Amino acid sequence: MHKFSVLVVLVLAISLSVIACTPVVPTTSVPDDSASPTAELPLTPGEPVAEPEPKPDLAPLATKEAKEEEPASPKSADYVTVLMYHHLAPQPDPKHYGLIIDPEEFAAHMAYLKEHDYYTPTLQELADFVQNNAALPPRSVVITFDDGYESNYTYAFPILQQHGLRGVIFPIGQEIRLAGAAPGWHSYLTDIQMQEMQASGVIEFGSHTYAMHGSYQGSPFLQVAALEQIVTDLQEGEELFAALGLPQSIAIAYPFGKYGVQALEACQAVGYQIAFTTEPGRVYANSPPLQLPRKRVSGGLTLKQFADIVE
Repeated sequence: MHKFSVLVVLVLAISLSVIACTPVVPTTSVPDDSASPTAELPLTPGEPVAEPEPKPDLAPLATKEAKEEEPASPKSADYVTVLMYHHLAPQPDPKHYGLIIDPEEFAAHMAYLKEHDYYTPTLQELADFVQNNAALPPRSVVITFDDGYESNYTYAFPILQQHGLRGVIFPIGQEIRLAGAAPGWHSYLTDIQMQEMQASGVIEFGSHTYAMHGSYQGSPFLQVAALEQIVTDLQEGEELFAALGLPQSIAIAYPFGKYGVQALEACQAVGYQIAFTTEPGRVYANSPPLQLPRKRVSGGLTLKQFADIVE
């Protein structure tokens, strides 16, 4: 019994000795992966807290803006139609349809041009088109009147004004009635009427010669007269225009549409940029400037026939 007690005491002593010699290992907690602890730096009291430098704003990536499509340049006219009228009178005799048109018919023609967006260029614009290939709207038409009848003022002028169109009158110089002269067999324009129309911007004037609207032995003067005679005549007409306060002409319409070599040289000498014949056709950018065609507009046409002439 005594030996057993000694044995128990010895075992207890050895156990206590082992426990006392074993180091205590502190337990550590496994960090939670779902939480990210933020480290806090100790601050020295009284030290200013440095503001974190702001990060520069990054410039937005340059995006290529959609380039607006530039509007296409309006198409220029390939050609210009020049219309030729003369006298206007109500209910003309059909046998005179070649030179006379009813004002109501003329009004229908102008309404057609307006409704179909035709542009009526000035003489200078036409000259620039012919000589320099200057652009004109696709639908361009020049409206001309030969001889200078008073009916151009009475009927054509207000109709053109109504529709916002322009026209060109080629009066015979010696037939212009000055200072209220009484009308002759044909009633021609007066100086006052011409001045009013020019000032309106609706009408401009060109030459139809001063006194060469006639013939010699069956041939038009401009085909047979000498160069000096033609130059003198044209200059006399320009002097009359200047006396009336009208600008110098840049165009002439040949009487009867006829001319000779001398007439072409005279036109150049006087300074005309363009000249009109009575040959039918269209005016193109490469047309000879002193031999431009025109299309005669007779009375009694249907609107369809007129449209075919214009087109």
